[in-house]
Amino acid sequence: MKNQFVITIARQYGCGGRTIGQLLSEKLNVDYFDNDLIRLAAEKNGVSVDFYKEFDEKASSKFASIFGLSTPVGGYCMPTYNDLVINDRLYYTQSNIIKEIAEHKPCIIVGRCADYILEGKENLVTIFLQADIETRRDRIVNKYGVDDKNINKYIAKADKRRSQYYNTYTDKVWGAIGNYDLVLNTSKMAADDVVEVICEYLNRIDINK
Repeated sequence: MKNQFVITIARQYGCGGRTIGQLLSEKLNVDYFDNDLIRLAAEKNGVSVDFYKEFDEKASSKFASIFGLSTPVGGYCMPTYNDLVINDRLYYTQSNIIKEIAEHKPCIIVGRCADYILEGKENLVTIFLQADIETRRDRIVNKYGVDDKNINKYIAKADKRRSQYYNTYTDKVWGAIGNYDLVLNTSKMAADDVVEVICEYLNRIDINK
């Protein structure tokens, strides 16, 4: 493949996106970026990684983005520094990092509106992963140890957070099939099989052209 190809992966919570992204990076022998983007942004802005983890892939309110800044709104002062709501500053910092990475190396980037940030880039492949609710419940309970009684609310909250993040910082709708080159349901395939399907797709479209 051409040196500059980039694959972005958006995903529903609990569909195995992180595992699939890591396996795909090993298969293609390219770098994988997910939580590393938090660390790189923290280093760039001189804050702790743990601090930024609280705001990663979470949207600020649009009202706060415009008016919140360092001024109390309705008696509540939004957490800010350097004249930007923290969520917004993290998004813009990660956007610049994503563009820089994509300019210099082939890679796989998970989440963080990367498909939108890199829109129009040559040899960009955008993927959305989804799964049925039963598969997602099983994976989250078994892998993350979430209480089965609260699992549906947990999944709904996670998906809502990702949707709000994407819909706030882009002019598109999270999960809309028209946003992506490839949409896959991971419910009936092992992670290795999903990777094989993606690789076959990459071969078929021949992004070397």
